[in-house]
Amino acid sequence: MFRIGPNGTPPYSAPEVTMTPHHHMTMNSTTADIWSWGAVLYRITYMTPPDYNPPCYRPPINQHPTRDSNLRSVLRHTLVIDPRRRCDPSWLARHPYTRTI
Repeated sequence: MFRIGPNGTPPYSAPEVTMTPHHHMTMNSTTADIWSWGAVLYRITYMTPPDYNPPCYRPPINQHPTRDSNLRSVLRHTLVIDPRRRCDPSWLARHPYTRTI
């Protein structure tokens, strides 16, 4: 699914959405949603949104990584600058962190 035009909250929007010049239209896809989902998890975990400096899943300075290896895995696969390398929704749905019992 694609959405055209700027939308979302900048600290939680994918880099390809926020780094597009204002006079250009952005085409958002589910990969942008995957970034946003990871950004919200990052915020919940570390109390600050991620930045766009790779590796984006790394915790903020002076904070230890979460002890939850499944959460670290999700952050590592969702907070990827290149949208073509980001995980897709089916991967996320199958992941132990997001699977329902």
